[in-house]
Amino acid sequence: MNAYSQIKIDSVGKLHVVTFVANRVMDPIVIEDLGKELQTLFNEHSGETFLLDLQNVEFLSSAVLNRLIVLDKSVKSTQGVLAFSNLRPAVCEVFAITKLDLLFKIFENRDEAIEELQ
Repeated sequence: MNAYSQIKIDSVGKLHVVTFVANRVMDPIVIEDLGKELQTLFNEHSGETFLLDLQNVEFLSSAVLNRLIVLDKSVKSTQGVLAFSNLRPAVCEVFAITKLDLLFKIFENRDEAIEELQ
């Protein structure tokens, strides 16, 4: 597996739990690196299930939200699954305002997500 600087990955079979390293994802360089790392991971494990655990994330910029939408389409195009867990209230509110809570499968916590996604 490649070395990643923006994400940490814990894999159990075909379920890959991804945790963001940064708690505020706003810098354009970090966003670009994050997008590339996620796309690389998704390509390496095409058709598998990914859980983005956002427990550390306090803020996501609109550029990150856009990137997540693009990545979701990429994952779904290979019959994979992209889900989210542990959204902090501010991030959860942004997902609700932008209606991304209707697009993405969101779990309250990591354990619940892992149980359902495996």
